[in-house]
Amino acid sequence: MNMKNMRKIKGLSQKQLAKRVGVSQAYISKIERGDIYGITLNKLEKLSNGFEISIYEMLKILMKGI
Repeated sequence: MNMKNMRKIKGLSQKQLAKRVGVSQAYISKIERGDIYGITLNKLEKLSNGFEISIYEMLKILMKGI
């Protein structure tokens, strides 16, 4: 599963997820396209919280997108 699929399963738009995480919709789009270079631990933690999963599970999902 990739981040886009997970977001859709959770019933979230990019804009809704961005609001949960505290980033822009463009940033969510960039991550979904596989551009995670330079992602900070803080943003990784916020993403995992936005999806209500562990940081470890979030990392596994993001690494599949590379």
